[in-house]
Amino acid sequence: MEEIQATGAETVATACPSCIRALHIAKSAEKMKLNVMDITELLWKAMGN
Repeated sequence: MEEIQATGAETVATACPSCIRALHIAKSAEKMKLNVMDITELLWKAMGN
């Protein structure tokens, strides 16, 4: 999580369901404002949906 914070990213996307779950747990534990989503969801939003 330190590496993610260091980038200043507001959103993290991954294709790994286990990683999504782990990132949600970690962001809650560290009280981070971070969007965690599946890469297909990111693509969908980028397409304007």
